[in-house]
Amino acid sequence: YIKSSDQMVELFKDTPEAIENTQRINEMCQFQLETGVNHMPEFPIPERRSLTDHLDAITWEGMERRVKEVDTRYRERLDYELDVIKKMGFPGYFLITHDFVNYAKQENIPVDPGRGSAAGSLVAYSLGITDLDPLQYDLLFERFLNPDRVSMPDIDIDFCYDRREEVIDYMRDRFGHDSVTQIITFNKLKARAVIRDVGRVLEVPIKETDRIAKLVPEELGIKLPAALKKSPELKQASELDEVHEQLFDYSQVLEGMNRNAGKHAAGLVIAPGILTDYIPLYKSAKDGSVTSQYDMKALEDVGLIKFDFLGLRTLTVIQEAVDLIKKHRDVDINISEIPMDDPEVYKLFSDGLTIGLFQFESSGMREYLKKLKPTVLEDLFAMNALYRPGPMGNINDFIARKHGEQKVTSLHPLMENILKETYGIIVYQEQVMQLGSEIAGFSLSKADLMRRAMGKKIKSLMDEMKEEFISGARKNDINEKLARQIWDLIEKFAEYGFNKSHSAAYSVIAYQTAYLKTHYPVEFMAANMSSEKDNTDKIQMLLAECRKLGIKIIPPDVNASHVHFSPGEGKSIIYGLNAIKKVGGKAAEAIMEERETNGPFESIFDFCSRVDSHNLNKGVVEALVGCGGMDTLPGTRWEQFLSVEDAVYHGQRVQTLKNTNQTDLFGGGGGESAMIREPELSDAPSWNNMDLLNREREYIGFYLTGHPLHGYELEIQAFSNVDLVDLTTTRDEQDVRIGGIISGMKIHYDKRNNQMAFFTLNGLDGAIEALTFSDAFSKHKEYIANDSLVFMEGRVSKRSDDDVKVLVNKVIRLEEAQNEYAREVHISFDPNVIPGADLDEMQVMAKRYSGACNLVFHLREGNKRERVMLARNVRVSANRSFIRGLRESFGQDNVWLA
Repeated sequence: YIKSSDQMVELFKDTPEAIENTQRINEMCQFQLETGVNHMPEFPIPERRSLTDHLDAITWEGMERRVKEVDTRYRERLDYELDVIKKMGFPGYFLITHDFVNYAKQENIPVDPGRGSAAGSLVAYSLGITDLDPLQYDLLFERFLNPDRVSMPDIDIDFCYDRREEVIDYMRDRFGHDSVTQIITFNKLKARAVIRDVGRVLEVPIKETDRIAKLVPEELGIKLPAALKKSPELKQASELDEVHEQLFDYSQVLEGMNRNAGKHAAGLVIAPGILTDYIPLYKSAKDGSVTSQYDMKALEDVGLIKFDFLGLRTLTVIQEAVDLIKKHRDVDINISEIPMDDPEVYKLFSDGLTIGLFQFESSGMREYLKKLKPTVLEDLFAMNALYRPGPMGNINDFIARKHGEQKVTSLHPLMENILKETYGIIVYQEQVMQLGSEIAGFSLSKADLMRRAMGKKIKSLMDEMKEEFISGARKNDINEKLARQIWDLIEKFAEYGFNKSHSAAYSVIAYQTAYLKTHYPVEFMAANMSSEKDNTDKIQMLLAECRKLGIKIIPPDVNASHVHFSPGEGKSIIYGLNAIKKVGGKAAEAIMEERETNGPFESIFDFCSRVDSHNLNKGVVEALVGCGGMDTLPGTRWEQFLSVEDAVYHGQRVQTLKNTNQTDLFGGGGGESAMIREPELSDAPSWNNMDLLNREREYIGFYLTGHPLHGYELEIQAFSNVDLVDLTTTRDEQDVRIGGIISGMKIHYDKRNNQMAFFTLNGLDGAIEALTFSDAFSKHKEYIANDSLVFMEGRVSKRSDDDVKVLVNKVIRLEEAQNEYAREVHISFDPNVIPGADLDEMQVMAKRYSGACNLVFHLREGNKRERVMLARNVRVSANRSFIRGLRESFGQDNVWLA
């Protein structure tokens, strides 16, 4: 709020000179903020070379080195790109980018093969900034730099997640710490967030603001006025009473305002001199870090150059896997030189075994890959681009056309070659540009303007370009009616078209992860789990995948585990010490270092006396005991657990004695030969199986060596309709039914002082948070308790992929699930192989366990097509004993419920 001139005059009527002085100062200040001029940092180049000459020299040299056959196409393309870069004034930008990427590669810091539209540049490829040959994959330079639309170049670079800071430090050292800083970002109040924030201030119950916020349609960037028009329920909520009216009035005023300031995840700005000569800076009150006070858009307006240094976890995983392969198999792998046409790798994609693979691991993607059965890298490019809201509707047509089940058609022969790779479907923005060029004779630069106008729905520019498009098409002997049809088709797909350069580069990373998983699954999965050590949900997903791949997981062991997950004997992975809760990196490293230097530990007391006590405390030792990490040492877990305090104290005394060279005052002798005697282990009975498993869950985050649900896999698989391995596939308000074991239950009270419960339901391969309001809790209270094995029914409440809960309305005991939910019992067998005695026994059992379920037979006779038959006049029970008996006769996997 800024007071008006009249208000200020009134406020300062006793000192009018204050008003006069304000005006005088205003008149004395003459400053015009300079925009439209680029302030490029100076890049050091060899003497007697200009900036452009140096760029020419190293670019041509790079292309000769990287391209096997440099023909006319390559020479003309490189000449053209260099000419555009020089005219736009960006040689320095490319040289700086080349410099820090080259530094990273020299220091063995993993760098991505490309990201965004820069992968379409042959100059970037020749300089080693990207690793995709743009001519080989038909990528366009104009999608990256357009001479008809002058804007700063934008090359985003992904680095190894763990070593990204090293490259940023290099830039500070290279250009000066006063000239380099990270960039500010402002988090804005969006529709749902502003309702929740205002609701909290107005003291509207959290449950009510949550309900209202979820009524805002899930559309990217939707504003409250538009949401009120689209959602009658939201409109109704805004008119309930005076408080609700205030909630919406205030929210609409505040929507879009900055909520708080933060540090941009990747942006780095470099000035040609001291930063404060060009921009104001901002110091965070939270951690004292300094950023620009201008955001990225404002920095571009004042002509400062910014670079994006992103950390990509997958690059870390790839490097870790390559290092493990070298260490354990003595095989050197250059991941950028692996064959890109390996049939076994494409089979992995075709089988949907993509858990752990970059950008291809969601359940929906896995199902589409099984149908598509990709055979070439371009299939992966397309799936990466299509598996997004909007274009996803074209996936089934794409698959049908690949397999010849649907005819590939084009409106005009000129379109056929451009769309051949994607079976006649417009998938990429680059295809939109090529169509504009081929059909209407546009330059690729102009075709890029057409693409942007269509994608951003800039009506005035679209109307203008539409007429030019039709006019250009006529010159190619395309009549006006057909030209309009082609325009309409392009316009429809342009909105959904994806950047092919980005999709191609990221698909190459996905292929690299698939190659490692195919040929070195143990090392790849170990590297993946090490990277996700703090994410128990992801670890469980990866462990489930290991079981599918036949990889055995060896539990933590102070005499076998390394700091991170590591390959064991045969096809196995040893659980990493650093992934155990309360065991930090320093403690894990100290344990490893001591064991490798002085041999295996012989007891819990020996362990505590040898591992540096500065890195070892009671909590660390309890965690190691509780998770089973000391099972190979003398004593049961309970005996060890009761002895932890004695062991830690013993270890501290031994180390103090050793470090101070004191004599043993307690053992009667002198010198180091008379060390303090080890205490005895405390006597205690063994923990029961449930105690063991619960301790594992406490210190690891989930059950590892066993599971309370073992024996109930049949019911959980048959009757759960949500995959806890991948909760991101659930949608808000989805009805779900899930089986599992309850843990972490907490009782709360609502405003009417009625009990409600929060708890975690742990499934076989994942967990989900649950909330039971008072009505449901009072009905099912007897089943809602820690360690209860249950099936729960309810609705998903989803704020984000990381915030998913179930609002529970029904709970039953897991033992009752078969009787409650089973409708059919299925048996699969080959009648030529199964003995008649088994069939006779099955008939006897069916009569004994009569019930309400249909009995369905699946007859498999050699290579003949499977026959499915419903047993007439036979209805059976889903009784556990009955099902167990059937599985003993016909095989574990040949009997299931539905």
